[in-house]
Amino acid sequence: MDKETKTFVGTSTTKFATECGIVIRNVCPMNFHTWDSVPKEVKTLMYEKLEGSFELLRADNVFMEYVDARLRAQWKRTRGVLSQHWKKNGGKTNPLVARSNMKPDCRSKEDWNHLCNYWELEKTRKYSDKMEANRAKQVNISRGGSRSISNHVFQMLVEYSTCCKTINMIKMIQIIVLGRLPMYHQSHLPEPRPPRLPFIISPTGQ
Repeated sequence: MDKETKTFVGTSTTKFATECGIVIRNVCPMNFHTWDSVPKEVKTLMYEKLEGSFELLRADNVFMEYVDARLRAQWKRTRGVLSQHWKKNGGKTNPLVARSNMKPDCRSKEDWNHLCNYWELEKTRKYSDKMEANRAKQVNISRGGSRSISNHVFQMLVEYSTCCKTINMIKMIQIIVLGRLPMYHQSHLPEPRPPRLPFIISPTGQ
């Protein structure tokens, strides 16, 4: 964990996200259809499960907001995967068949029935159709990928550090071989380039 940004960076980010996904699938009931409606005691249990593998600064509100955001993202992703399975098995055209084909890694039959009840609601179906239509119209593309901004910064700093080390090694070899640096070394050695922030196109195109 990065102490300054109070987030997990590097390979630990992937491990933390994976663990959040496992905890969501194993612990969080699916009868709550917004993350904010998930009871506090359920979230507390999920924090405790995460503490089996990671150090959580439970007294730090900023850090716990980060943890909550990661759990929310995995909760949304898990429901999305289950929803796609439902649609693939005829959820919109033959909901009874889709209901009978529960995804194997769904937490329980009770959870699956709660989700099917929710997806079969007319209000939910209209909202889903609207979101799919909006995604089909989307033209702006984020070039930041699936990494968070903090992970982009971490990776760029690693690359920048590696570049600087390579240049210093070249200079050391020249000193060992020649006893000094050649006079033209500044114009011939590549200078380290500053790290570039990921370019993300905003929804407004600015």
